[in-house]
Amino acid sequence: MKYITTVTLACLAISGCNSNNPKKNTPTTTPTASNTELADSVDERMIHDIKKSMVYLDENKVWKGFDYKSKPHYMVRVDSNGNPETAFIINPQSKVSGAQKLGSNESLGLNVYKYEAQMHTANDKIGSVGYYFDYVIDGNKYYTQTYSVKDTIVSNSLFSFSKLTAHEIFHSYQVGSFKKLDWCQQYMDSDFNSKYPFEEEILVRQIAQLDLFEGLPHKVTKAEATEKLKRYIALKFDEMRVDITPEKMAKNMGLCQERGEGTAQYIETMISKYAYKNNEASFVYGINAHSDDFDNKSMQMFFKWGIFYSTGASATWLLSELGYDITQLESTTPYHAAKTLLKMSDDDIQAKLLDIEATMNMDRARKSAKRLANM
Repeated sequence: MKYITTVTLACLAISGCNSNNPKKNTPTTTPTASNTELADSVDERMIHDIKKSMVYLDENKVWKGFDYKSKPHYMVRVDSNGNPETAFIINPQSKVSGAQKLGSNESLGLNVYKYEAQMHTANDKIGSVGYYFDYVIDGNKYYTQTYSVKDTIVSNSLFSFSKLTAHEIFHSYQVGSFKKLDWCQQYMDSDFNSKYPFEEEILVRQIAQLDLFEGLPHKVTKAEATEKLKRYIALKFDEMRVDITPEKMAKNMGLCQERGEGTAQYIETMISKYAYKNNEASFVYGINAHSDDFDNKSMQMFFKWGIFYSTGASATWLLSELGYDITQLESTTPYHAAKTLLKMSDDDIQAKLLDIEATMNMDRARKSAKRLANM
């Protein structure tokens, strides 16, 4: 189940990823023109896919300031049992002893070195999570991640290792660039954020948001984007209204997770949808609340955590479609940005909630919410 895998691999954005490299991430050398035979077809596909993501993000200025093309990577290829087979440095931060530079035939224009001396210790750090921040090579910090045949030689980008790479490295960017919001709270524990309410009144509003955003991103008019964003504001406002937790989780956790995980999911999905031309890529993914029959633990995991990837990414995209500079989300949340942009008063929100009742299939959302709450 793709969603569960993704969430298991997710880190706590902003407050949970200690991955800010104080050194400027710039390549120390340039690719050589001579040919080499240091990489096999799996390695070359890994390099190709990382370059594709770098080029797309850079050329389209998807998030101004996020210079993915310069970020240092240490990529470890593993076999079917998770044992390291080889490893490569992309964008080395120093001259690494024992590293072999790939020729232009294999590097595809990137600055790549084969370096196996630390692949076992890196793999130990990575463990079962799949990635690790701040792995040190020659005194410099690298993002390190595993890749294999099964998640590299794929026909569908939704199953590619590269989705996780860009998503998690964006979290690294958040640590150094996103302003800490003092009221934000992050709850993550072995019981899947047990503090977050899994109750019918909350669920019906969450499900309505998923229905609202289903299929995004796709071409919309400015009027359509505005209407969706207004409905999001109203539903989110109402979700916070019915939240009776002492911690005010819908606001203090939910809005902040939409910012932290939602913006990273936005980056990931934009790459899949437009760099890889994958029409299956969508901000709303993982669980269909109306039809899927997962166990209670999986459902709670989604609605207490995973949903914020989808709603946050969707709101971020709609803001961008309306001309909003989404880098301003480095100091606010998608909800607050949308509410300010559209200048919605509390009276406007109440009127929009009445409109939602009249035009959206809220009975369907209520029926699904009741089923889930009683699981």
